Order: sequence, then structure tokens, then C-alpha cells
Amino acid sequence: MVDATKLKPTSILVALLLMAGATLAPISTAATQASLILLAENSLISKDQAIAIAKRRQKGKVLSAQLIKKTPPVYRVKMLTPQGRVTFISVAAYRKSKG
Repeated sequence: MVDATKLKPTSILVALLLMAGATLAPISTAATQASLILLAENSLISKDQAIAIAKRRQKGKVLSAQLIKKTPPVYRVKMLTPQGRVTFISVAAYRKSKG
């Protein structure tokens, strides 16, 4: 028997999608929403990745970074420019799909 607490969210999502396809029955709205949430959470970039992107866009020192959970989610990176000005860089939190 598999310990469900040790499964990765993507494994749970795949299992849900396979079960739905195998039975040819529609999944409930709650299950569909849960699957979409898991998929969205696993397709977000990390805070470190967002900081690296912000540093490529603007020279300066990173003061803070936080994920703003809105639609679509973005990281808000606060930076201090070499001229001493505080600026905010917004970085899209979703990974770009390949292909």
C-alpha cells in the first residue's frame, strides 16, 4: 500500500487524471478545482528564480521579494538601484511552457 502523505502533488494530480480518464466519468467540480490548483502550484517559479530574473532586468541590490497571489500570480521584487533609488520589479510567477 502507498503512503499518501509521501506522494508529491504532481503524483496525486496524475492519479486523479488517470482515474477520470480510465472510468470515462467526469470528475467532480471540487476534484477538478483541486487538480488545477495543484497544477498551478507546481508550475510556479521559485523566489530565487524570480530574483535572478529581476537582477537581469535591473542592476542593484535585492531588498525583498514576495509572491503576490492574484490572477495571474507575480513576484514583487524590491530593489535598491546603484543611484540609491528603490524600485519594484514584477516577475510573472508561472513557468513558460516549452513548445
